[in-house]
Amino acid sequence: VKLSESITELPEFAFATCKSLEYIYIPDSLLSIGDSAFDLTNLKSVDLPDGVHLGESVFSRCDNLQNVILPQDIEKIPHGFFKNCTSLRNINIPESVTSIEAEAFYYSGLEKIDLPQRLSFIGTRAFGHCKSLGEIIVPESVKKFGDEAFADSGIKKLVLPNSLTRGTDENAYLLWQGCSDLEELWLPNQLTYIPGPGMAHTQFYYKTLNFPTNLKECKVEIPETLEKLIIPDSLVAVEFSDTAFSETRLPLLTQKRLRELGYTGSFAGTRTSE
Repeated sequence: VKLSESITELPEFAFATCKSLEYIYIPDSLLSIGDSAFDLTNLKSVDLPDGVHLGESVFSRCDNLQNVILPQDIEKIPHGFFKNCTSLRNINIPESVTSIEAEAFYYSGLEKIDLPQRLSFIGTRAFGHCKSLGEIIVPESVKKFGDEAFADSGIKKLVLPNSLTRGTDENAYLLWQGCSDLEELWLPNQLTYIPGPGMAHTQFYYKTLNFPTNLKECKVEIPETLEKLIIPDSLVAVEFSDTAFSETRLPLLTQKRLRELGYTGSFAGTRTSE
């Protein structure tokens, strides 16, 4: 399809379920694309012009979509925009984006994502079930997350910003719930509580974990795979469960530091090197 330069608006569901549609030319004259306009089509690539207003779920279920050029002045990735785009491996998100809405990339094939430095919000399940996504480093500009933002994804490394604000510390784990491949977890410094039930919701195998600078309580059962625990010098006391580190074989110096912070439980053994 080649759209005429005289067309300024595509209504919702305009080409939805056109399962043979592989290519569309979108002119610079287009001002808006409605909700689900290309839902369940066979589009392989698309170039969106600057200035166009984008609805929700525009490319939802386009499972052959591989290449997308987003408008350079876009401020948000709308709800469900690339949901179930299983062939979408990489995408360049413009620096103008401040919000990635709920389920924007849910069940997509993303392997890597660089988040813009102006981003302030990541919505509920925005990157949920992205099984090929290996690493997410969240910029310090992000102030708020929806629940389960990265839940059930394949991430191995997650770095959360110190600017993170949430309603309760108890719900923080929901961000990475079900991420059984997670090996390296960097928690925001403002967290005061690492909850036991949350961190134990799925079997984790992380090897690196940091203690937030404001930590007051740690009730999680730390997995035996932990090799490196980063403890800030500013911590003077933490309330632990008796078995928090009972399965770990941390270095002697780390064990000593945990004793100084108030841990009275046991360790499974001692690693031979720092």
